[in-house]
Amino acid sequence: MRKNVKEKIGKLASLCVLSMVFFMMASSVPSFMFIAPAEAAFSSITVTHVTPTEFHPGDTCKVTVTVKNNGGMDAKDIRLAFQGTEIVSLIGPTVVHINTLNSWCSKEVEITVHVKEEALNGVYSIPIACSWRGHYFDPKKGTVTTDIITAQLGISFNIKGRVVMNIGDVTTDPADIRPGDENVEIRAFIENSGEAAAKDIEAVLICDGNSNNASFKPSWSGTDRSYIGRLNSGEKAEAI
Repeated sequence: MRKNVKEKIGKLASLCVLSMVFFMMASSVPSFMFIAPAEAAFSSITVTHVTPTEFHPGDTCKVTVTVKNNGGMDAKDIRLAFQGTEIVSLIGPTVVHINTLNSWCSKEVEITVHVKEEALNGVYSIPIACSWRGHYFDPKKGTVTTDIITAQLGISFNIKGRVVMNIGDVTTDPADIRPGDENVEIRAFIENSGEAAAKDIEAVLICDGNSNNASFKPSWSGTDRSYIGRLNSGEKAEAI
């Protein structure tokens, strides 16, 4: 009986020792975490925002351009060469330099844009020749700067012509108006001679009808205004 108990105790002790040895071996195995090498990251310079983007012919205005490093590697020696066109040109410096732009960071730069007087309605783009170098730290190599990276970027502007409203022929019925005449019909042609469309046009006859000393008062149509609505460039309409 005692012999069997001793044998069981011995087996149990051996099992405990083996379990402890296995646990110590398992806990001593180092854990590994994958770290992407610096070469796996990249830098990418882009334009994310431009304001303002809407101009009229003849406008000269400062424009704010937001430049972003849309990559996981820092960028340095960033050069932006804005290439103006015949319609939309730059006033002053056409090249902007940014010393450094860390990964996922943005920076605003400012340029001055001029729109040609004869510009027609439409969207006009300015190309941007962009170049930079990637910049990172390698534990084995130290600070590393990549070769020059280039990209062709661009920004666009919406050019809207101005609205120029003119009053053309004005006729009355009767043709000769005398003091005391009533129900005189007045017709006037309203013309949009500008480049942009005009909306919600309303012609108002200013006759100071509320004054006791007024020379003219609205009577023929019972109102002093005529609603025209919309006139595109070059169109005209008659107000009665």
